[in-house]
Amino acid sequence: MARNLTSRILAVLAGAEDADALLRFVTGDVYGVILRRAVLARRARDARSVSSRGVAEHIIRSVFVSAAAAGVVECVVIFTTPRRTRAAALRLERRTGRWCASAVAIL
Repeated sequence: MARNLTSRILAVLAGAEDADALLRFVTGDVYGVILRRAVLARRARDARSVSSRGVAEHIIRSVFVSAAAAGVVECVVIFTTPRRTRAAALRLERRTGRWCASAVAIL
């Protein structure tokens, strides 16, 4: 779950995927933050005349998962882009029978 969700978030931030694709997997607060960051990233790409095609290139290198409490896990996903290695931290909570990200940070 953490691997796929991170890939989808990175695709949204890169403009390769629509943010609505994340609605089922994140809380409303997280969705709002991702949506704002995606808009800012699009403006930055437009200002530099960079297309969103090819921007979403990343490789997931490793995923670390730790159980924080019953029904709560915290994950760190290490990924590389063509320029550098980065990390994403996610807090996943079990809500109404499915996992949902209640916190996301791209470092």
